[in-house]
Amino acid sequence: MRKLQRRTTTQSGTAGHTMFGVTGWLFADLLLALALAFLLATTIGHKLPKPRPTPTPSPTPTELRAPLELTPVHITFTITDPDGLVAGSPSAIDAVRATILQKTKKINSRSAGIVLLYGSNSFPSYEQLDQSVEKILTGLSSTEPLFQETRYRSFLSLHGLNTFSMDIYLFSRTS
Repeated sequence: MRKLQRRTTTQSGTAGHTMFGVTGWLFADLLLALALAFLLATTIGHKLPKPRPTPTPSPTPTELRAPLELTPVHITFTITDPDGLVAGSPSAIDAVRATILQKTKKINSRSAGIVLLYGSNSFPSYEQLDQSVEKILTGLSSTEPLFQETRYRSFLSLHGLNTFSMDIYLFSRTS
């Protein structure tokens, strides 16, 4: 019969496995320690940034105006001397001013928001004609309440020779 012998010593081949096993655990523990040190270093000691105040809109004082009426007051008239008006002739300017005052007499107590100017397409440049009439209307803004807060826009008219049109959009009446 065979004799059973108890092993009490390790074989020489297993000593290497034990050495690498311990070394592996040593590196794992070292890696864990470094990871914890990194986490602690990045989270402790930093102050949180101060929260920025949320911007709040500041109210701007504005005068509330009534809306514009949807139907404009349409005025059409003939400019007898368009060349003189564009050149700045006092008689041509006075004639157009008198015509505008006569045509807007019924609505002069109101206030216009927008005036659309339609210069004649027969004049070499309808923009020059519109600018001349706009200059007259701007001059009237100091004496006539109708044109005190008005904005002007120029357009081309396909009407006949020396015909000028205006669409006046009035502010609504508030009761």
